[in-house]
Amino acid sequence: MGYSSCVVRNLSLLMGCAWVSSVAFAQECNNLPSVSLQAVSSEEVSNDMVLLTWRFEVEKPESGQAMQAVNESLSQALARLKTNQEVRHLITNVRTFPVYHSKNRDISHWRGQGTLSFEMALEQLKKRANIEADAAPLVLSGLNYFVSDESKEQGRAKLFGLAIQEFQNKAKLAAKGFGHSGYQLAQLSVNDETNHFDPQPYFQQQDNMRMSAVNSYAEKSVPVSGGVSEIRVSVQGSVCLTQ
Repeated sequence: MGYSSCVVRNLSLLMGCAWVSSVAFAQECNNLPSVSLQAVSSEEVSNDMVLLTWRFEVEKPESGQAMQAVNESLSQALARLKTNQEVRHLITNVRTFPVYHSKNRDISHWRGQGTLSFEMALEQLKKRANIEADAAPLVLSGLNYFVSDESKEQGRAKLFGLAIQEFQNKAKLAAKGFGHSGYQLAQLSVNDETNHFDPQPYFQQQDNMRMSAVNSYAEKSVPVSGGVSEIRVSVQGSVCLTQ
């Protein structure tokens, strides 16, 4: 979920606010009657980005050997992926831990695990772009779809205007319904959020993983159904009813 806000003292500054968790200002109603209102505008936007996580596992007699093997595999994948201009935000992680004998607590050997994650546009993933070959010998362990910042900002801008218009319409109706000629803003809060609705998660089995299972898993094709996210903007506050 994404969230945004800024604080202003004047309504004329509202449209220039960055998307941060609430936008607010205040004005006293004095002895005038007030009404609390809320307006919500939302739409579903197709997820156009994907975060891919890849994994490599190896077992060696010594911890240092396991660490070296993992680092070598990560380095191979990194060298190829860095040449792909569609790949961004490359992150790696390496760890080793002991594996114990079943009959005693003596260390049998060491297991090394390495992960690599990066983002790319969903359209590029659909074209494959040799991405599985570039990440080898790592295998895919997870996908997470999301909306790009550009698409999110476009949706927010449109929904912001719609929510503001709905709030103003409600304020006018409230004033008219209660026999008043107009209204003045007393307090206003603007909030936005993004809720993700991903397709069926695609995760690798991690418990008791063996290299044979890893190799067969690597042969599976990458799903490219990105699902949707809901962008939601709400405007809530109170107005003073004027004569």
